[in-house]
Amino acid sequence: MSSKVRTIIMPLVLGAIIITLAILEYKDLFYSFDQNITRFIVDNRGSKGNAIYYLSRILTEFGNYFVYAALFLALGFYFKWDYRVWYLLSIGIITILLNYGIKLIVSRDRPAAVYRWMKETSASFPSSHSAVSMALYLSLCIIAKYTIDNKIVKRIIMILSIILIIIIPITRIVLAVHYLTDVIGGMLVGLFTCILGFNIYLFKKLYNKGLIKKKEIKKSNYEIEE
Repeated sequence: MSSKVRTIIMPLVLGAIIITLAILEYKDLFYSFDQNITRFIVDNRGSKGNAIYYLSRILTEFGNYFVYAALFLALGFYFKWDYRVWYLLSIGIITILLNYGIKLIVSRDRPAAVYRWMKETSASFPSSHSAVSMALYLSLCIIAKYTIDNKIVKRIIMILSIILIIIIPITRIVLAVHYLTDVIGGMLVGLFTCILGFNIYLFKKLYNKGLIKKKEIKKSNYEIEE
């Protein structure tokens, strides 16, 4: 099997799963399941204004576009505006456009306004916060692993990235602005763009710079001629 075929297998599988999930959402086949999950969370999260509310409102903002803009500026100066910064920006833009396109096609309504702890006006599926968070923070985690020498900085970035990937989708459900399948769909979209971008561009860049070892290439099932 050629390296090109191996490179696209995972994105193709994820793409097929995303399309299937979008079709099922369009036909509202998850409606009852999502409604039950949302009602359960609403019944157990307490009243608006408690610690869960404020914690969710704060943490969910780490999936906000303004936070991403600030992150790009910080990383731009830290990485001296090299390929890593523009790679992250490209991944973010592609994820936003893809996610928005799926939103327009599926056009799923959000949970009832009476359940929500914050105002949102766009379609519900897939969750943009979940999608972009997965794509950007996972990409940042990969970049930190392979390109940052300072072990303390590397670990901090990787740990925080993984925490945000998990926490941000949860806040969207707790705040009742998304259903469970919305955030799952968003995370799959983000994972799709992250893996696709890594396979097409970032892996080769890291390999050419000697940042990925030959043994890691074997583990990844890549075939790169020397």
